[in-house]
Amino acid sequence: MLRIGMNVLIMIGLTGMVGCATGNSGVSDEDRIDAIAAQCSTALIAHDLDAIMILYSEEFIDKDAVRTFLADTIDQGMLNNLSIARETAVLEVEGDTATYSGIGLSSDLGAVAVDLTFGREGEDWKII
Repeated sequence: MLRIGMNVLIMIGLTGMVGCATGNSGVSDEDRIDAIAAQCSTALIAHDLDAIMILYSEEFIDKDAVRTFLADTIDQGMLNNLSIARETAVLEVEGDTATYSGIGLSSDLGAVAVDLTFGREGEDWKII
């Protein structure tokens, strides 16, 4: 049950605004998605709901519910002393969708591996 809850937590509140590799920046989709995952990690550790929510897709269903869920999770201490490890996680990009599998989360409550799913929106990648 913790795995499902943490997957929902991650998938309901993370991914950021980065462009696709077709722009002039020369940055790969993988690097852009990894940067979003890093932003998400930093925001979760800091319990910064505003920074987390900007990473989600505007097309995501009920962002208010996600924000409430995350706020309750923080209030209940589920993210106290949170650490996030992406070193062994696997990022796969296929077309306009990407999956970052096996991200390690650990807190005062224990440890779990979670997955993030990203979708391309125009030139941006967002958590979906």
